[in-house]
Amino acid sequence: MSVSRPVSLIAVTTTVVALILSVTTMARVLERGEVSLRDAQIGFVLADLDQTIERNLSLGLPLNELQPIERILEQTVANNSGLHAIEVLGPDGTALYSTDRGALGEPIPPAWQEAINERLPGRPWRVEYLETVVIGTSIENDFGMTAGWITMILDSSVEPKPGHHLPGIALRAAPYVVLGIAAALVLAIVLGGRIGHHFRQLARRLDSQDGVTGPGDPAIRGLPQAIATSNRAKQEIDATVDTLRRIDSEI
Repeated sequence: MSVSRPVSLIAVTTTVVALILSVTTMARVLERGEVSLRDAQIGFVLADLDQTIERNLSLGLPLNELQPIERILEQTVANNSGLHAIEVLGPDGTALYSTDRGALGEPIPPAWQEAINERLPGRPWRVEYLETVVIGTSIENDFGMTAGWITMILDSSVEPKPGHHLPGIALRAAPYVVLGIAAALVLAIVLGGRIGHHFRQLARRLDSQDGVTGPGDPAIRGLPQAIATSNRAKQEIDATVDTLRRIDSEI
């Protein structure tokens, strides 16, 4: 088999794998950027609402008497696509305010309570519930005690699906991938041809054992010495075998 063929196969395979990994990496980086941007937007809205409510609490108003909060919650929902509802919960998990009027006075689902119980200190809690994503944080009074919870209920579509950018990026990168493979194939054919030429030269030297060296080729320049060493080793082996045979026959 020609030397250029396996060299070409290795070069093209390596190029294809490298290009696929590059496209996949770009898609993953884009997804992470999208997730970070989405989390930053949600975190900003959540923090802003939390600070607004805590400022009202610092005025001495109880949580269940913050009437302006209802209007603020409705405006926030109207200004953010993908946001279904916002609820302000009491310490016991009962909805005190909600843009979903049917949730007022209702206790939160067990899944929400479990997420609250397992939350990390100082971090928002989140849970996927009935094709929605629920994110919440604590409302603290001036004494650092939890006075309630504020929760945002978002459509599950706000969560980017893993790999959803990959088809688009792969389609846009297809021409560059084809050009890269073609360039790798041409380079591999040229390189494989040169390597094959050197191997054929070495084979001819081995067949003829003429000791002729090729200019600029270390492998060919060292070939006569290698042949001489190999011949000496062969002669020594043959002599040793003859000696062993004579000893064996005398015994």
